[in-house]
Amino acid sequence: MKYYTTLFFSIFLMLSVFSCKDEYTICSQSKIVVFKAGFYANGELPSVVPSLTIGLAGGTYIYNKKQNLYNAAFSINPAVDSAAYFIKLADNSPADTLTIVYTSQSVLISADCGSVYTNAISRAYCTKNTIHSIKVNDPAINLTGNENVKIYY
Repeated sequence: MKYYTTLFFSIFLMLSVFSCKDEYTICSQSKIVVFKAGFYANGELPSVVPSLTIGLAGGTYIYNKKQNLYNAAFSINPAVDSAAYFIKLADNSPADTLTIVYTSQSVLISADCGSVYTNAISRAYCTKNTIHSIKVNDPAINLTGNENVKIYY
């Protein structure tokens, strides 16, 4: 009897583990759409930010004191047409406010993958506490992963 009980639980355990594994990948394309900002200290060469803190104006952190980054990438909300972020480039520097104004649209990738929201930046501006200027490099926030904004400090 003990043999059958052990055999039953062993078979049950094996079926439980292997039945939950997804062996099929229907969509092989990336569905990650992110806004990407690069940091530049002098000229057009990327520069390392000593300690990057970015968050939504109101308190939610996206990056919290991340060390030695050349760029930042994060998704933006397609349900609104603008977003304001606080951005701090070093622990001892004052924070700036980065505002992005954009439009969003749903784009069908394929029948297998479904759709994603892409965005088009119409305007980006910031305060000038630490940041000197900002330039929209590629207004299309889509699946390509191109750098959308250059931040000069």
